[in-house]
Amino acid sequence: MYLQSLKTLDRIKELAKANNQVTFLLQVLFFEKTIESLHITRSMQDRADQLAGETDAVNEQLRMIGRLSNLSLELYSWYIRNGVARNEKDEEAVREFFEKQLPTDISGCQGFYEKLYLYQSFSGMRISGRTF
Repeated sequence: MYLQSLKTLDRIKELAKANNQVTFLLQVLFFEKTIESLHITRSMQDRADQLAGETDAVNEQLRMIGRLSNLSLELYSWYIRNGVARNEKDEEAVREFFEKQLPTDISGCQGFYEKLYLYQSFSGMRISGRTF
C-alpha cells in the first residue's frame, strides 16, 4: 500500500504544481517524507536529499508569497490611511516604504501567486496618475 500511496502522491504533486497550489504541494511532500521515513519502501538512496530539497524550495516559495502578499496588503492599508498622494512629500513617503519593504530577491518570482502579489504591489505604487 505504501508504494501505491507514493504513486498517488506523485500524481497529486504534479497536479498541485500544474495548478499553482503551493500549500497542497507542501502537504504532499510531508506525506511522502512520512512514508519514506518509515523505511518501508527502501527506495533510492538520494530520496531523502531529494525530498528535503523539494521541501526547502516550496518553503522558500511560500515565504516569498507571504512577503509579497504582506507588501500588497500594507500598501493598500497605506492608501486607506492616507488616500492618494497629494504632494511630493506623500509620494516620497510611499516610495520609501515600498522600496524598504520590497524583497531584494524578486527576480526568482516564477509562480502564479508570487507574480500576482508582486504586480499588485507595483500597481499599488500608482499614485496621482504616476507609475514608479
